Amino acid sequence: MAISLAALKATRQSILVAGGTNKLPAIRAALNGGYANVLVTDLNDAEALLREQE
Repeated sequence: MAISLAALKATRQSILVAGGTNKLPAIRAALNGGYANVLVTDLNDAEALLREQE
């Protein structure tokens, strides 16, 4: 089951659950594209994403 990307962007809450450094490009793309506004990930990925914001 899937919804369109436009519908995903329009939802009030969209939760992304992903982890592993190999998934960082996809996590970054989903967040930057506005497809998720809640992220559940592991500590290493969270720290890597935060370092990019500095």
